Amino acid sequence: MVPLIGYVDRFSARPGETVAVKVSSELGDPYRADFVRIIHGDANPGGPGLKFEEVSASFAGTYRSRSQPLHLGSCGLVLPNKPVAFPDPCTVVVRIQPWLLDHRRQTVLAVEHGPTLWVIADGVGLTFRGRDHRLAAPMLKRRWYELRIIVEDGRVWLRQTALQRSWGVTDSGEAEFPGSLGSLDKIVFGAAPAAAPGPRDNSWGDFFNGRIEDPAILAGAWRTASPLEPEDEIVSPGGISRRRSTASASATAARSRSTAPCGTSQRERFADRVGMGKR
Repeated sequence: MVPLIGYVDRFSARPGETVAVKVSSELGDPYRADFVRIIHGDANPGGPGLKFEEVSASFAGTYRSRSQPLHLGSCGLVLPNKPVAFPDPCTVVVRIQPWLLDHRRQTVLAVEHGPTLWVIADGVGLTFRGRDHRLAAPMLKRRWYELRIIVEDGRVWLRQTALQRSWGVTDSGEAEFPGSLGSLDKIVFGAAPAAAPGPRDNSWGDFFNGRIEDPAILAGAWRTASPLEPEDEIVSPGGISRRRSTASASATAARSRSTAPCGTSQRERFADRVGMGKR
């Protein structure tokens, strides 16, 4: 590991513009920053050697060493102002397009102290109260799927619905098991909290590789075979509010679909639906 490393946020600048320098230091002592003009930059002993000319700069001086590790992966957080109770019945729905599937778990969403929805090449799974529930319906790369968690009267249904037809593959299915969801607390999209990370370890893991679209919590047990439109019914902090879409079939079909790689503003749309504050 390089004990002292840094980079600038841009390669060039016009007079009066700002160039930011990002530094990570593993040193126990402070480090010094100077601004120099490079006369000779070749350290080859057979050459002229290194030659620098110091230039006066307002930032020149010593700075406290601080380690700033760079972790791989990205995720989105939704932080509620206060816990929101999952209604019974209710349906949690999200659409995904996985890009890189294998045997490793990739988290779609994880509710703190609640369920974790994840996928592998063999299909969708739900970790719920310490137990794993899996659906034997293999997923295909770069195909769209709708995932639902349906809760009603102490029963949970986990459903995977392929939104694109693929011949010769049964990539849709449903599993049922007992349970209830409890309360809705912090939600992580595209990753799961790491188990007991160290001070320099990544706090997140099991990253999702693909696209996540239209997450929502819907009032009622939506067991319909056709894909859901998340704006039909939503959960608000004070309970359930009903909002039916009045758009015509042609307008709904023509509605543009905004999709983006994991870690983008799709989660902000979810926060708006459930009435949560965004940070």
